Amino acid sequence: MAAMTDAEAVRLASRPLRYEISVRRDGRWQIVEVVNDGREKLSRPFDKRDLEVLEQRVRNIANEHLSKPGAEAVRVLQQRLRGDGDYSETVIIEKQAERRAEAPVGGLGRLATAPPLCTTVDDLLGRASCKAIGILLARLCIEINGSPLEFLCDDSWGRRLEKYDALIASAVRAVAAMQVPGPAARARADTLERLLDTARKRRRAAFKAPELVPSKVSETGYAEGELDRFLSTLPTSPEERRYLALRAVCRAVPATSAWEGKLAIALSLPGPNGSSEAWSLVDEFVAGYLINAKYVMEIIGERVDLGNALEALGNLCVGLAPDKRYGAIAAPLAAGIQAGHLPLCREELVDRLVSSWASPRPLSKGRFTEELEALKAVQGKLVQMLPGIARKIAEIGERRRSELWQRDDVV
Repeated sequence: MAAMTDAEAVRLASRPLRYEISVRRDGRWQIVEVVNDGREKLSRPFDKRDLEVLEQRVRNIANEHLSKPGAEAVRVLQQRLRGDGDYSETVIIEKQAERRAEAPVGGLGRLATAPPLCTTVDDLLGRASCKAIGILLARLCIEINGSPLEFLCDDSWGRRLEKYDALIASAVRAVAAMQVPGPAARARADTLERLLDTARKRRRAAFKAPELVPSKVSETGYAEGELDRFLSTLPTSPEERRYLALRAVCRAVPATSAWEGKLAIALSLPGPNGSSEAWSLVDEFVAGYLINAKYVMEIIGERVDLGNALEALGNLCVGLAPDKRYGAIAAPLAAGIQAGHLPLCREELVDRLVSSWASPRPLSKGRFTEELEALKAVQGKLVQMLPGIARKIAEIGERRRSELWQRDDVV
């Protein structure tokens, strides 16, 4: 798409335009998207600047379709309405797909159970769906320092994810096989791909959506109460409101920041008098990072053994970070949990504690007697901290005790 002269731009902008985007797969061309210029929505004449923005958007869409698995080439046909009511047509883009190596981030994580069926694009943003994505793509999330909500809501992640199309396609097939075992898994995978494609389109379409306004004087980047002020401007339709709000939170946190810096900014957004809606959004964002065991372990800091790590994690679950070994983000996270603002974060931490408690790893570095003492001590502390899951802790403790008696160093 060559640069336009002013005269060419004026000529093109003078009549309605539309763009047909086609992709070649298995040697056959198929129209995948049609983009209109949208001039009827403007309160002023469509001009050169509008045309440049439109064609940049078309380029981005074409490149995204070209990056998908199986795409061999992409073509964009510009159609301009003539005076006789017909269209003149010009091919303005035709590109072949490049073979690119996927960055080595390892395989998929393992899901214990099949995630619930998603039937709409909003279902993908649900907690259960985001958690499944976070577990399956845990290594990818660490590699590119992102989370499921950011991938689904913020279009700035689109190009960064292109290199991992094959990995994402593998995750889709894995979920489909768990949800609908047998021959129907292929059709379910196709449905999930269409949902992801719809999510990409919505992500792109929101490029002009309102965003949080940074503050020049606040250390956190945003003025106190800015998130609630922003929420007051959003539509009341639940799905649209939730999507735009989550997108704003994701975009308020710089994608280039380290994960701890991201969480620190997110936790500061509601301010001391933040509404329950503001805290709920931040809770979802932060919980998306706590899905990953690596981040949780860094939050509780270095511990001498699993028993000590479980106690530290138990403290965090009840909103405490009592020693200096905790990471810097532990204090604001613990404060939010203690105040009752972050139930999803607490839930993720409790899940991590239970799975670690159930692991076969020893609690101490000692022999049988030391391990038996550690088992009794840790179980007692966890039950005291988390009475709501005392029965679960006791069941796992009994199993640990039974397995411990099978050790070779029993005396």
